[in-house]
Formats: sequence, C-alpha cells, structure tokens
Amino acid sequence: MVKTGQDKRREALTQMMADLKNHLKINDFGSLLSDFERLSEEVDKSLNGNAALIDLEKGDILPNVVARAFVKIEDAINESTQATKEKKVTLSKQNSMSLNKLKQKLKKYLSSTGPAENNFEKQLAKFRENPVWSEDERAAA
Repeated sequence: MVKTGQDKRREALTQMMADLKNHLKINDFGSLLSDFERLSEEVDKSLNGNAALIDLEKGDILPNVVARAFVKIEDAINESTQATKEKKVTLSKQNSMSLNKLKQKLKKYLSSTGPAENNFEKQLAKFRENPVWSEDERAAA
C-alpha cells in the first residue's frame, strides 16, 4: 500500500508527540529541545505551504495537537524552573543548559511566529482559556 505525503506527515507528527510525551515524563530537556526544534520545523514548513499540518484558511492557525504540545512544553519548563528555584530538584549541568536554551527558544518562537495580530503566543493563551484535550489526557487528569 502506498502512503500519501499527508499520511506520512501525520504518522511523523504522531511519533513526535509520543517522543515528546516520553521526554516530558522523564524531564529530559536535551531531548525535549530537539523535539521542539523538529516540531517547530514542521510548523514552519506548513506556514510556508510545503506541508498540510496547518490550514491557513481557518481562523486558528495552530491545530489542537500542536497547541497542546507547546502548552505541555511550556508547563514542563515552568514546573522545572520553579522546582529548581525552590531547591526541590537539581538538574545536571547539561539538562540545566538545555532547559535554559529551550525556555529561550520557545519564548522567541511563540512570540515571533504566526500572523502579527494572532501570533502563536496569543493562540496558546486562547487555548489555555478553553483547552481541547484528548480522551486519554482527560482520563489522566
């Protein structure tokens, strides 16, 4: 059976989300950084019209899956930063550097990507107000 390009991209996105979930679970910020870079590349390809991840005709540009991933990354960064400040958790030097790089890249990416009046930062704020979660995530919460 021959797979279409869209099916391949969807499978790759599903695999990226599974990897992201695993790396979030173990607080591996080095791997999270590479996951974020891969995800942002896919989003950028879609914005340039080379892939069908994002539908530019819709009012919201970020699909729920991608918005959810960015929210999870942002939450993990905030939780780890807070825990290290309170001395509850100590990170290795490599993990700490990766956390700081990820924090900076995520902030820059979200504030500078997307249409000026509705950049990704604003879209994530809207998503946080009215989140759409999958059944698995509802059961976990």
